[in-house]
Amino acid sequence: PLWLSPKQVAILPISQEFDDYAKKISAELDKNKIRNIIDLKNEKINYKIREHSLSKTPVLMICGSKEQESQSITLRRLGQEKQDTLPFKEAVSLLAEESSIPKI
Repeated sequence: PLWLSPKQVAILPISQEFDDYAKKISAELDKNKIRNIIDLKNEKINYKIREHSLSKTPVLMICGSKEQESQSITLRRLGQEKQDTLPFKEAVSLLAEESSIPKI
């Protein structure tokens, strides 16, 4: 589950020109206490997705020109091929809800 994972979200900018947008998203995730990393390596996006999928990161946030223009983010969950594009504030609140420790 997301709340149990040490690295909950990996933010993957398509290229280096979107690094600032990725940092903005990371800051918002930090405010909501969601553990995240930004992959700023100068690699192709498919390499980054594969690397973080193999390391079992539950949620990958992919950002490029389309996402930056519309202030959204593309979410890709571990084990699923389907991707969802959401406004990034909505995505952060959704992940914050998921990452909270369940009450027993």
